[in-house]
Amino acid sequence: MEEVYKFDNEKPVTSIAEAVKKPDKVYKLDLRESQLEELPDEIKLFVNLVELDLRRNRLSELPYWLTSLSKLRILKIGENRFFNFPQSICSLLYLEELEIRENKLTKLPDSIGDLINLKKLSCGWNNLSQIPPTISKLKQLKKLDVQYNSIRHLPESIGELTSLMTLNLSWNFLHQLPDSFSKLDNLRIL
Repeated sequence: MEEVYKFDNEKPVTSIAEAVKKPDKVYKLDLRESQLEELPDEIKLFVNLVELDLRRNRLSELPYWLTSLSKLRILKIGENRFFNFPQSICSLLYLEELEIRENKLTKLPDSIGDLINLKKLSCGWNNLSQIPPTISKLKQLKKLDVQYNSIRHLPESIGELTSLMTLNLSWNFLHQLPDSFSKLDNLRIL
């Protein structure tokens, strides 16, 4: 975690043309509202990329080569056109923050549990009907936002998210919480 935040003061690069001039010096890339329909191949060159912001574009899929960005810790792809969860994301094993809100997702894959370093997951404002039981593998998860979805039940395994501090379940179709919910000792905001 410390490695990511040493780049907090680093100014994000906001254009591919600027970034390709010094690809190994690009730590944060902000391509919000760039009218992107696909990810530019040049992003592969940014081997030290820690944060990638692709919000408010027209993306509907991500290329598999995204997995080569092994230092990526923060990925923001909200407000795009994803109907399916991009499988390449689940290979980003060091990812700490994933923001995929305001898309058209109907489900999270079981492989979401592979993101064992994830601390923040924001997937509100989609069409999710459930949370997969494999979410229990996200032992470091501190914040989970699934507001404005169609979730009717939470998996019993949610009680295994012992690091969880913030959970936003508002505007779903929940009528009860699983018994394991009482194990969330660190939960501060519900």
